[in-house]
Amino acid sequence: MNKWVGKRPAYNSDGKTFDSDNEGLKLWPSIAEKVDTVNIMAYDAANISFDFKKILSNFVEGGVPASKINLGLEPGEQLHEAIWEGMATDHEVGQFIEQGGYAGAMLWGINPSDKFSPKAATMCPAVANMLSNLLKPKDRFEHLYSAPHKYTKADPKTGWLPKVAAHLGVSHVLNAKRGYTKGAPTRPSLSRPHGNRLGAVAAAGPHVLMPDTPF
Repeated sequence: MNKWVGKRPAYNSDGKTFDSDNEGLKLWPSIAEKVDTVNIMAYDAANISFDFKKILSNFVEGGVPASKINLGLEPGEQLHEAIWEGMATDHEVGQFIEQGGYAGAMLWGINPSDKFSPKAATMCPAVANMLSNLLKPKDRFEHLYSAPHKYTKADPKTGWLPKVAAHLGVSHVLNAKRGYTKGAPTRPSLSRPHGNRLGAVAAAGPHVLMPDTPF
C-alpha cells in the first residue's frame, strides 16, 4: 500500500492483519434465518488490491451460505482514490461466482452520470451486460409465486418511479439545471446519495435481480 486515506490502523503482530471485534460473527447467528441475501460491497478502498475469492470464502467460513451472497463491483470511477480492477478481473470474478454457487454479483450502479463519472457511465452497462450473459439471472423467489414478478421501471431522468415523480413534482428541467446530461447521477459529489439512483445485480442460478442499496 502506498498510502491511506485518513489514519492507518495499527497492524497486528504479524504485520499484515488488523484488529477486529468480529461483529459479523457475533451478529450472523441471530439473523441468519431472517436474511435472504448478503451483499458484499467490495469497492471504494484506496490503494488496496482486493482478493475477491478470499472475500467470498471468508463469508462462507463465517457461516453465510454461498447461495445468499452477492459480490458488489464498481466499474469506472470509485470514491476514496480507489481504482477499478478492470473488465478482465470482473469477468474472472463472475466465473468464480457462477462456478462456486454464489447468489451473484451487483454493480454500483446502473445509471452513473456521464458528467460526474464518464468512465462508469460507459463501463457499468458493459460489465452489467457481461455478467448478465455469464450468470444468466433468474427470479430467486419465483417458487413462492404463481406468476412471474412484474417490475415498474423508474424514470432514468429522475431516478423516481413515474407515479412518485408526478406526486413530488420532480421535473426533467430540475435535473438539467443541475447539469445531469444523461439521467440522474449516482454520484454527484464525494458522498453516496440516499436516492436518485439504481443498482443492478446479475445473479447466478435461480436468484433475483436486486438493487445495491446503502444502509
